[in-house]
Amino acid sequence: MDKINALKIIEAWQRRSIFAFARELGIKIDNENKNDELHDLVESLTGQRSVGKLTYDQADLVIGRLKGDMRGCGHLEEKGNNLEDRWQIYAFGLKERPGMASLKQLNFIRAMMLELKRLDPMDVSLDKRLRGWLEKYAHVSDVTYLTPHTAYIVTEGLKGCLTRMGWVYRR
Repeated sequence: MDKINALKIIEAWQRRSIFAFARELGIKIDNENKNDELHDLVESLTGQRSVGKLTYDQADLVIGRLKGDMRGCGHLEEKGNNLEDRWQIYAFGLKERPGMASLKQLNFIRAMMLELKRLDPMDVSLDKRLRGWLEKYAHVSDVTYLTPHTAYIVTEGLKGCLTRMGWVYRR
């Protein structure tokens, strides 16, 4: 990390890039209240809630993460239907991240989604079904943005749905 860039404030092109990449990825943005997925991501990476208050290096870190997310999506799109679902391969390749949902929670969500697919087969991919659950219960578009609390809300919703279908939850 360059000392000059660590103190230098965010440049206009970096700010525009962050918002452009976020829109491209379908990340929800609410500039007025700063209560959205983009600002949650920025805070989890840098500790800053506002994009405008980032340093040059922090903005570079956020841009790198967003570009990485875009590369991951593009890479999986190229392979097409050879993969069962994007979320199973891409989103669940995460490592433990402070302040975000644990791997145990994410794997439990994955297991319940696979059980849902078994109990209620549909033509809709698991990716789309999971995205629907996440948007309905946690107000996020991807498991990478789940906090421990929102992951708990999603798992409780899935447990309720599966229980109504006859699934028995065993600890």
